[in-house]
Amino acid sequence: MAIILICSDKRNSEKIRYKNRNKHLEYLKKFESSLLLAGPILSQEGMPIGSLIVLDFNENELANDFIKNDPYNLAGL
Repeated sequence: MAIILICSDKRNSEKIRYKNRNKHLEYLKKFESSLLLAGPILSQEGMPIGSLIVLDFNENELANDFIKNDPYNLAGL
């Protein structure tokens, strides 16, 4: 089942995003077999303001665990 995650960054959190980007990308690699799509949501000015992630998980609990442990979430983005 495809689960769509739409994540919005907190205001003025660009530094948090860029500081944790590599950790976030490495985290996504752990889910490569379930990852259908991932990318930033951009403002009209082209700045990242969130993320869109689509995962093929058979349980909502897996998605909840994914979100809870994502480095962006852990960093407070």
